[in-house]
Amino acid sequence: MAFRPSAAPPRLARVRFQWSATTTSAAWSHTTELPLTLPLSPSDACALELSLHRLLRLPGGFTVFTVRRADEPYAPPLPLLLLHGLLPPEQTLLHVLVLVRPLAQLARPRQLPPPPLRLADLSHSAAAAAELLRRLQRDGTARVCADERLAEATRGAYDAMVRFFTQPAAAKAALHTKCLAAAHNERYAGYSSDAGREWLQLRLRLAAPQAGGGRRTLPQQAPEPFERAFLELRRASSTCLRALAAASGLHAEAFARLTDVDDAPPHPPSEAEGDAGGESDGGPSVLRLYTYKRVDEAGCGCHAHADLGMLTLSPSPVCAEPPHGGAPGLLVYDTERLCWDEAENDLGPDELTVFAGEQLSLLTGGDIPSAIHRVPPPSDAGRFSMPFFVRAHPTARLSGRQSSRDDTHPDALRTPAPDAVMDWLCQDFVLQKLFRCRPWRPSVDQSWRVPDF
Repeated sequence: MAFRPSAAPPRLARVRFQWSATTTSAAWSHTTELPLTLPLSPSDACALELSLHRLLRLPGGFTVFTVRRADEPYAPPLPLLLLHGLLPPEQTLLHVLVLVRPLAQLARPRQLPPPPLRLADLSHSAAAAAELLRRLQRDGTARVCADERLAEATRGAYDAMVRFFTQPAAAKAALHTKCLAAAHNERYAGYSSDAGREWLQLRLRLAAPQAGGGRRTLPQQAPEPFERAFLELRRASSTCLRALAAASGLHAEAFARLTDVDDAPPHPPSEAEGDAGGESDGGPSVLRLYTYKRVDEAGCGCHAHADLGMLTLSPSPVCAEPPHGGAPGLLVYDTERLCWDEAENDLGPDELTVFAGEQLSLLTGGDIPSAIHRVPPPSDAGRFSMPFFVRAHPTARLSGRQSSRDDTHPDALRTPAPDAVMDWLCQDFVLQKLFRCRPWRPSVDQSWRVPDF
């Protein structure tokens, strides 16, 4: 199953659906409100789609492709089947905008990915930066060719993963370390696992080591090739963020300064950090070195979701078994064709897949959309991957803006609704929106714990 099935019991809700459209000579809006039992079954979702066509007076040959909350114009649009995930448990009223598209769009063939951009060009070429922005806007992902330093570091880390993950379970588990003293805060570095994967998570060590001694990452006992890969991917992500900010007409530091991917002083703590359990030893951005379990090992891969951070850089994955060749598996959801695209097919061994998370989508008003993606369990051999997740500091101020994109679809409403909140403390945005109004994350009871982010 692509999306994580809901574990919540059925509940009654009232959902207001709004379709707004404009042409060169007219503008109109149709709204209907329906009582629904959530979550919807697949047959319920199909019946609802037909009802909305009639109630919203859609033209022939068009239908509802996706929906998003009216107060989140930057959020990824979702199929009707996932309506339940947009409504927090304590609420019963939901207002959504519908995105209407021509049915003929479903038959549009997928375009082959263009040649990768060169990481070295992104730091000094305005044309390369503009192309990176354009690809993320159009395709949701972009391919970037690593420079030699980064390529060498990722190759070394993959070699070290073979040795690390074949250790006894106790040796791996010994590397798990909390980054905050508060019992209710779950930020950590080190080893962890779920039903489909094992991984080692590295973070930047915010307490700077003395000159000539100490590691720059947590956990400090992690193999040295992992730290080298972390630092090189951190450098690459800083280059990408600066390129995207400049191409968006912003100061080059506008995005990077909110994160820990450069060597500027750490983001100053605020009173809000008390809610998160105090100042962390580890930075917000993480490198996760994954090994995926095979289908015959009861592996379930990774269900569909959008990343909660700013940007994800994922080096080309490799097979966990000799001869360690390529192991494509990342699938990205195309909301304009309602299908899954194989994002890593023919990805070169020294290439990266780059895509945005929801924090960056908020900052750009949806100009840079967050990519919904998943990884099915490998069928023949295990899979190694090492995505680097760039995240804003919990106390960073994320101030969104209205989208400036010229969306050629007349039915795509991008103007924020009157109740849209576009200015958030990062911690509040993650806890109140991304952990409460998304179908891929269980709702978090903020009264007792703060999840790892």
